[in-house]
Amino acid sequence: MNSRAILVLRWIPFVTIAALSLWVAGGFPQARKPFEVDFTLSRNALGVSLGKLPHYESTALLFALAAVALGACRPWSAFSLTMLVGVGWEIAETTAPRHHARVADLAPDLVAAFACVAVLLAAREAVAGVRRRRTRGESTQDA
Repeated sequence: MNSRAILVLRWIPFVTIAALSLWVAGGFPQARKPFEVDFTLSRNALGVSLGKLPHYESTALLFALAAVALGACRPWSAFSLTMLVGVGWEIAETTAPRHHARVADLAPDLVAAFACVAVLLAAREAVAGVRRRRTRGESTQDA
């Protein structure tokens, strides 16, 4: 399999899950409601939003798929793609029946995406440390 085919295969899961999640957030193919966005960022609104476990789970899954698509060396690009989909969810919910677009709902997405970046950076550093120790061990055995 050539590298172009592998690159396409790496992107398929992210694109598929992102598209399906936007479809669900938009409540398609149901009837539409008037455009509405809740811009409230009060302590109470943020507290309610930060308690929404599905936002954390969905964001973590999308980040993992974006990291696979882009490679582990580009965590901030994966972060950006993940947050772009999160904003897309809220935009899709603006006219979706039984859904409510809230700016505060981006808070758990941000928390989860930042946590995923931190985990990925820590994992990369741990792997690099193991490789450094192995390299030092091999060089002392050669001497």
